[in-house]
Amino acid sequence: MHSMHIGRLERRYRLPLSAGDARKRLDRIFGVVLDGRLEAALDRTGISPHEEICLRSASSLFRPRLSLTDESIATQWSLLLAEAIQRAASGDPEPGVVRYTSRVHAMVDMAGGVLRGDYGRTWAWRQLGFWRRGERPSEREAVDELTRALMSEPQAVVAVLAAIVRLRLSGALCTRLETDEWVALAVAASRAAGAPAPLGDDRGSRSARTAEPDPDAGELFPPRGSVLAALASRIAGDALPALAVLVLLETDPALARLDRALLNALLARIERELRQLRTFSTNEREREIEQAVEAGSAEPEFTQPALLRIQARTSYGGLLFLLGVVADLDLASGMAEAVYPRSLSWGLHLLALTLVDAEPGDPAVLAFAGLPPNAKPPSSSEAPPSDEELQTIHSWAAAILAEAQRRLEHLDLSPELLLRFISRRAAWIAADPGWIEVHFSLDDVSTDLRRAALDLDPGYLPWLGVVVRFVYE
Repeated sequence: MHSMHIGRLERRYRLPLSAGDARKRLDRIFGVVLDGRLEAALDRTGISPHEEICLRSASSLFRPRLSLTDESIATQWSLLLAEAIQRAASGDPEPGVVRYTSRVHAMVDMAGGVLRGDYGRTWAWRQLGFWRRGERPSEREAVDELTRALMSEPQAVVAVLAAIVRLRLSGALCTRLETDEWVALAVAASRAAGAPAPLGDDRGSRSARTAEPDPDAGELFPPRGSVLAALASRIAGDALPALAVLVLLETDPALARLDRALLNALLARIERELRQLRTFSTNEREREIEQAVEAGSAEPEFTQPALLRIQARTSYGGLLFLLGVVADLDLASGMAEAVYPRSLSWGLHLLALTLVDAEPGDPAVLAFAGLPPNAKPPSSSEAPPSDEELQTIHSWAAAILAEAQRRLEHLDLSPELLLRFISRRAAWIAADPGWIEVHFSLDDVSTDLRRAALDLDPGYLPWLGVVVRFVYE
C-alpha cells in the first residue's frame, strides 16, 4: 500500500451558475479521495510502494459528470490523480522528480548535498521530514540539519557515514562535523544497536582510550574491512573515541551488547590503531582501508541522487525468513559471544551455509550475514572453524529448525524438506547501505509462511546493523 504526504494542494473549480451546491459536494468528495482512495488508486498504477518518490508538483484536469454518484466521481477522480502522479514520476529524470530506493538512500543524498554545498534537493528532503530550513542555508545551518536528521534515525548513522566515505566526501565530513556532533552520533548509533549504556561519550568518566587492554580481547581487533577507519587521518583527535565506537558498530554491531569492561578493551584497541593511522601517512593497514573504500566507491551524480543499490539473483531467498526466527528466539547476543573474537557476520554466514546447500558467495547467504551481494564471504579471510565452533553453529541451526517445525507443524515435513520449503525461493536481493530488500514474485506468496509469521518484515535488526524487508511484486 502506498503512503503519501502532500505539502500543498490547490484545486480550482469552473462551475456553471446553475451548479448550485456543487462546490460543497465536490469538496466533500475530494475529502474521500484524500482519505485513502488516492493511495488505493496508486496501487493500480504500477508505481513501486517500496521507493521514496518525491514530486515537486503534479497536475491534472478533471471534468466530472455531476449526474454520477459521489462514489463514482471519487473513483474517477482518484484514478485521474494517480495517473498524473505516475506520469510525473515515471518520465525522464528532471529536477522536480527525485526517486530514492530507500530512506537511507535519501539520507545519503542529503548528506552528500550538505557536504558539497548543493541544496538543489532540499524540497525533496523536506518532504521526507529530513529538512526544516530554507533552500539557502549557511554551512553551519546545513550541518545542523544533517546532524538532526541522522539523530532522528540513529539506526542509519553508520550506513550513511560509510556511504559518504565511499562517495569520496571524507574531507568535507571531517571538516564540517565538530567533536560534539561526532560524539552525539556515536551515542545515538550505539543506543540503536542495543548497547546497555551509551558508547562514545566518555567525557567526565574514564575514557575508552585509557582502558586497560584485555590480553584476550581478540586477535581480529581493530576490525578489518572498516571503511570508517579511513576518517582517522582527517578527524579531530578528540573525536577519535567516538570514531572508534562507529568503527565497532560498522564491523560488528552485535558487540555493542557485550559486557562494558570488554567493550572498553575493544574500543581501546580500535582507538589505538586509529591513532596509529594518524601517525603514519602510508602503511599496509592504511592501504587496506583505501582498497576497501575503492571497492565500493562511486562518483556522486549531481542531477539525481547517486545510485547505491546493488542487486543480484538467488535461488535461496526464503533463507532470509529465518532471520525473523533468530530475532524471535533472541539468539544474536549469545551468538556474538560464542563466536568472539570472530564477528557475528562470520557466525551467521556459517549458519546460513549449515541451513542451506548454497555457495559461500550466494547473495542470500551474504544477506543473512547482513552483507550486500558484492561482499566477500566472511569465511574467505578466516581460518576454518574449530570443532567446538562447528558444534555451536549446529546447535543454533537445530534451535532455528525446531522453531520452524513448531510453526509449520501441520505440514508434517521432514527437517530437510521443511528447510527446502522455506528457503528454496527465487528472489532478487537488493542492498542499499544499511538496507536489504528481498524481492519475490507474487506467485510465491505462501499462506503457510504468512500464518507462521515467517515472511513478515523483520525491520531493523540492531545486531545485524541493517533493515531487512520482504517485497512481493
